[in-house]
Amino acid sequence: MESLSELITSPTGSLAYHLVLAFSVLGALQSVLNSADERSAEMRGRMVFGLGALLGLRALLFLAAGLAVQGVARLGMLLPVVDRTVGVVSVVLLVWLWAFPRPRRAPDAATLLVVALVFMMGSLSALYWASNGAPESLNQNDLGFAWDGLTFALALGGAFLLFVSKPAHWGAGAVMLLLVAVGALVQMFAALPGDTPGMLRVAQLAAFPLLFSLPRRLDLGPAPAQVITAPTVEARSPEAPVPPAAVAPVPAEANGKRQAGLPASEFKAIVQLAASDKPEEVAQLLVRHLAHGLLADVTLLMTPPDSGGQIIVMCGYDLIREEPMGGTLLDQKVIPGYAEALQRGRALQIPESNKLEKLARALGTQKAGHLLVLPLANAEGKPLAALALLSPYSKRVWNADDQLYVREAAPLISHLLEKTQRLVTLRENSMGSEARLREISEERDRIAEEHRAALGELDVLRHEMETARDSVETAQMQQELQRLRSEVAAGASAGGALMASAEELNSLQTENDKLKAELANFDKLKKGASAMVQDRDRLKAELAALKASPAVAAQPASAAPGLSLEQAEVIASIAQDLRQPMSSIIGYTDLLLSESVGILGALQRKFLDRVKASTERTNSLISNLIQITALDSGNVQITPEAVDLSSVIDNSIGETSSQMREKNISLRVDLADNLPRMHTDKDAIQQILTHLLSNAGAATPNEGEILLRARSESRNGHAESVLMEVADSGEGIPEDDLPRVFSRLYRADNPLIQGVGETGVGLSIAKTLTEALGGSIWVESQLGKGSTFRVRLPIETPLEVHHAGSAEA
Repeated sequence: MESLSELITSPTGSLAYHLVLAFSVLGALQSVLNSADERSAEMRGRMVFGLGALLGLRALLFLAAGLAVQGVARLGMLLPVVDRTVGVVSVVLLVWLWAFPRPRRAPDAATLLVVALVFMMGSLSALYWASNGAPESLNQNDLGFAWDGLTFALALGGAFLLFVSKPAHWGAGAVMLLLVAVGALVQMFAALPGDTPGMLRVAQLAAFPLLFSLPRRLDLGPAPAQVITAPTVEARSPEAPVPPAAVAPVPAEANGKRQAGLPASEFKAIVQLAASDKPEEVAQLLVRHLAHGLLADVTLLMTPPDSGGQIIVMCGYDLIREEPMGGTLLDQKVIPGYAEALQRGRALQIPESNKLEKLARALGTQKAGHLLVLPLANAEGKPLAALALLSPYSKRVWNADDQLYVREAAPLISHLLEKTQRLVTLRENSMGSEARLREISEERDRIAEEHRAALGELDVLRHEMETARDSVETAQMQQELQRLRSEVAAGASAGGALMASAEELNSLQTENDKLKAELANFDKLKKGASAMVQDRDRLKAELAALKASPAVAAQPASAAPGLSLEQAEVIASIAQDLRQPMSSIIGYTDLLLSESVGILGALQRKFLDRVKASTERTNSLISNLIQITALDSGNVQITPEAVDLSSVIDNSIGETSSQMREKNISLRVDLADNLPRMHTDKDAIQQILTHLLSNAGAATPNEGEILLRARSESRNGHAESVLMEVADSGEGIPEDDLPRVFSRLYRADNPLIQGVGETGVGLSIAKTLTEALGGSIWVESQLGKGSTFRVRLPIETPLEVHHAGSAEA
């Protein structure tokens, strides 16, 4: 390799090197000129320009090398820099020829700019090299190293661009550029002394013959002998018949071969990759790739006309300006025959004419050009949408190949549009379902309140009934006593008159009958009162069942017997004494885990992680002990302040993160954007969330998932409360155990509950703190699917709660 490098860097070898590269470019140029297929005229013109520029540069370099051999001193000094400059420009032209076979505004402008910059750099390098009098070998100078590095970067970047875009016959171009990149890399780090890049020249001699593969792109296969165009729909009255000349064979030369820049198979792959869940992105991506695939100046996605004859243009893409087009509203009259074509599922083709002037004005172009409308139908054959292709700039005529290109992918496009529409519908239905569930929850709360009011009314009626019964009995007894006294007085004054006695007996009999009737009425009143008592008992049973259901707040936790102040202080003192050794254990464990005193093995680190988790758990239990002692002694202090709920949630997640990492649990957080600032006790809210997250982490199995959600609840447009939810993916809680969830589970008369992670007092503390803040907490669960704990707190803690907290303190 070194001997070959030395050979082609000699004066005679340099001339041979320039001739070989020039003849390689000339051979490829001759093959391009021999291609006579009119369908590839555009590509052939670009190849002729690029190869001609390469050939001109090589001829210029060959002429300069010949003059330098003849002894022109100035050229001999500048020739190494000129050689490097021509080499870099040649790489840029090769990348442009291989990667961009068709006109594209941005790549063409970028290529021209890079070439201009390279020539400017070459001029500056030549001035620098000449002004210093060529002090040393260019191969071992920083200037030569920089030029070789630029050659390597451009060649390697061009190969990567070919690999990503994959144009026709891109493999030969990638190999050619990779050979040049390898030669430049070797030249940078293993260059021989001298001014000529010998290793790079060896790589170019191996790479340039691959240019003969470039003209193979012009082989588009045999041209079709005849193309039958779709019926041309003229603007006419509904009664006018279609003329027979509307459908006629047109020579292939009239319309030309479809110049698609993207094969149909690749277009299908792009449509599959466009399966996004956002309908706007899917539609915009679809029309953009279709415009590039068919080289359509303007591509539109439109809906069928509605009952009022209006067409909605969902989106569009302008290929010439390379920018998306927004949606608009059109009248179906601007496209004659549009509705009929969609109803029949037939393509609609309208040549350039004045009949499309309204469409051109609606789109903001001077002319509409030739129009091709391709309907899209769903699985039942009903019109779903339509694709419209226009050529206002290129005046291109659409043919049967263009229709076939879209028709092959039409089922997939229709399925994609239907899928996005279903996603939108499901999203709207989901929002409606959430609103309905919220209404049902409010209705249940209202019914529960009505039940409580009915029970109160029943108690009042019962009390009134018992009072009325006692009053009736007392009045009757007094009347009977008064009557007997009157009878005794009358008997004494009458002196035993039999007639009077008989009359008195008859009167007594009458009074007795009246008393019997009154007693019968009293029995009816007793039966009515008994029925009212039964109704009261039935309503009590319904209220108890409603309170035990998952949708209603859980039953109150059973309160532990109160502790005296002295007992609370003893327990708090013992708990504080336990904190000091636990803090020492945690500190030394962190020191060992940081490997400050030695390297740990994997098994040792695993054991220390478990020790740390256990000590943190023990520390948490000590904190719970202190807190439950304070709660039992009535020492609950509420200190309202301005609270940012987001920061409180972050702190709670940080406190329980080690527990979730140990079980590899995923935590999803869903916070509403409009969460208001609360005026409440910050520490109490954080403890509530920490206990709920800790319980969810204990109940969730390994590799499980926990959901934390928070949103505000408004009434009359003003936020009044915040609803927080913690959902685990555990086993769920049996329905019979739901009333005991917030009780003290550690007591002997209260056994543990399946599906609840807590084995202590965490949930009881959460309930006590929630009620102290004026809120409510409840749980909903389903066996086998997990449990959801919900906490509703007011935005501002009520004044009576403040006072109650102060009194308890």
